[in-house]
This record gives sequence, C-alpha cells and structure tokens, in this order.
Amino acid sequence: MTPEAQPHIALLVKALPCHQAGGLEFHALELAHGLIRIGFRTTILTSALPDQPAIEMGDAPLEILYAEDGAPGRYSRTYFRETNRLLAELHQRDPLDLIHAQEFSAMYLQRPAPDLPLISTIHGTLYSETPLSPVIFQRGAWWRRLLWLWQFKHRIMLRGRYRRLLQESDSIIVDSEFTRNELMLENVPEQKMHVAPLGVPHSISSLPSAHACQSRTKLDRPYVLTVSRLTWIKGVDLGIEAMAKSRSRVDYVIIGDGPEKSRLERLAKRYPDFRVHFRSNVPVADLPYYYAGARLALMPERNQPAFGLTALEANLMGTPVLAARTGALPEVLGEHGGWFFDRGNVQQCAGTLLGLLANPKALRDQGVKARESALRRFSVDQMARNTAEAYKKLLKK
Repeated sequence: MTPEAQPHIALLVKALPCHQAGGLEFHALELAHGLIRIGFRTTILTSALPDQPAIEMGDAPLEILYAEDGAPGRYSRTYFRETNRLLAELHQRDPLDLIHAQEFSAMYLQRPAPDLPLISTIHGTLYSETPLSPVIFQRGAWWRRLLWLWQFKHRIMLRGRYRRLLQESDSIIVDSEFTRNELMLENVPEQKMHVAPLGVPHSISSLPSAHACQSRTKLDRPYVLTVSRLTWIKGVDLGIEAMAKSRSRVDYVIIGDGPEKSRLERLAKRYPDFRVHFRSNVPVADLPYYYAGARLALMPERNQPAFGLTALEANLMGTPVLAARTGALPEVLGEHGGWFFDRGNVQQCAGTLLGLLANPKALRDQGVKARESALRRFSVDQMARNTAEAYKKLLKK
C-alpha cells in the first residue's frame, strides 16, 4: 500500500514516556507503532516537550508534534488551544482521515473539517479510580467526602464538558468490559462502543534468572510485591495489615510514591515481625526484575480499576496476582492470572496469603500459566488490530 493510500490518523495524547514513564504513556506510543505496522499513517500530537525528558524518545518511524507552549504532560487551556492549532496545521499540509483522542484530549476539540470522524479512547470514566467513584464516596466519613470534593473539584466542574465529549465522539474505544458497562450507565449507546484491551509489548522473550533479579533488586529474601501510587483508594494499608496478619515470614515490597507514604511507613513500623521495603523512583527498566523475582503480586484495591495494568505486567513476568475482586481485575487476570478476595476484607486476604505463600511450587506453576495466558490474550499487535476495526467502521461511512 502506498503512503498516499494509507489512512492518516491523528493520535491526540496528553503525555508520552518522555513526559512521564507511566503505563498509559507507553500505551499511546506502542499503539502508534502498532497502527503503523498494519498500514495506518499515524501522527502523534502531544503537550510540550519537557526540558528534562523522563525517557529519551529517540528516532521513531512516526511523526510527533509537540505543543510550543503550556505545561508538559498536563491538561490546561493552553494544551487544548495548542492541540487545535497543531491539528489544523497538520490537516492543511497532510489531510487527515480520522482523529483518535486518548482520554480527555478532545474535550475542547475544534475539528479542522466538520466531517472528520472522531474516536475517543476512555480509560475509565471521569470518576474512575478517584474517591468520587460511588463505591468509595458513599462509604467515606463526612470529613473525607469534603476533602475529596475539594481535591477533585476540577473533575466535578468538567462534568458537563465530559458528557458532551461522549456525545460528540463518533465512536468510543474502551479497554475493558467494566468500563463499557460504566459508560452505559452514562447513557452511551452500546453500539457506539468498541472494546480494545490494552496491549503490552513482549520485548522480553525469556524471563530473567533468579540471580539476575536478586542482583538488580538487591533483595535476597522471598517477597510479595505491590506496585502502586500511594493513595488511600489504592488500599496499600490493607496490604500491609493483611501481610502482617498472615504471619507468612515473607517480605513485602512496595514500589511507588504518593501522599500516603508517610502514613504507610508509620503503619509498617507497628508490625516488627516482618519487613516492609518502600522503593520510590524505581527505573522502568528495573520493574520486570521486581515482578519476576516476586513470589506473588498483591493488589489490595479499595476502588474499581478501569483496567489493572500492573496485574497484567506481573502476569507477563510469570508472577501470579492476589487481587481484590473489583473493577476490571477479574477480566484482566482471567482464569489463570491469580486469585481474588473480597474488596476491603483484610482477614480473607491474610488467610489466602498464608495458604498461597506456604506452597512456593504451586505459585511457580500458576505463574507459568499466568504468563502463557497473558501472552496469548494481550499484545500490542492485537490491540492495534482491535483499534483498526473501530477505525474501519467509521471510515466506511
């Protein structure tokens, strides 16, 4: 197919790995590469390039247009204005066939042509994975509710604009059945949505050895791993309590940072019988070694994850997951990815931990099944093909 015959896609994203090395940032970049491999010319439009990139982007077979003004990696009036400017200039010099906006990048979109189709990918709803989610907000103490309303006032103010985005998008891509069902509660027609689960690049063909993991992580004892932002709704305090109650004599490694870190460190000191290791600013390149070296990954979520990327990352590295039965985690982990406990039930989590950690061979065997299942069900190329199906439906109209 000649370049002129390839559909030209504008991919709007707030941030890439150069802004911050997060899961959704890598997702956008990998999606662009996957689309190129199957015949779509793809141009990324994103926020301003930071002075000190989190990761050097290097040479890539796609065009990336950065905003000339505004805060790198953040939504702002300047970001939306710059996105519209870049989009208009791009369409004028190299006409587009479709606009694909990630999350809320099209919230103030001005289409350069009225008939140009718009697809929005929604990685969770406006209140997903925040304390404003009904399952969290309704259970919070009155003072917590007031705090949350203040902390997330901007999301509340954007409620009308968000609903307008859902209405004006010609098609909506979601990465889980859970999010699809949540959007149906927002009166989004089911036929307007297309499920395209996230894909993770399988760049590591074989798992690192135990020696390589120990050398990279500097951990010489068996451990359970949690990778999470340290906020109340992530439930890491529940993980600490469950590990302590399990009396399993296995260390607990917590990778992440956030406003709850000091409180979590104080909580861990109440349980001197087991070790808790807090690791912040772990390089992205080291995370596979932490995952592969763990006996088990623990996700003690209070909230409802819209996907659960860390669960998938653990499975891909051959580590099963013990997770709260909530959000999209059951569909991401599937039949072989691990085990579940009732959300918020520390005693049940502790009892399950004790039983699982007493049988390392069973954990290893489950890890093999988890990895095989994840490799089969989630890949960048499959994600790109699913996304392309949504494109083709619009481009035929």
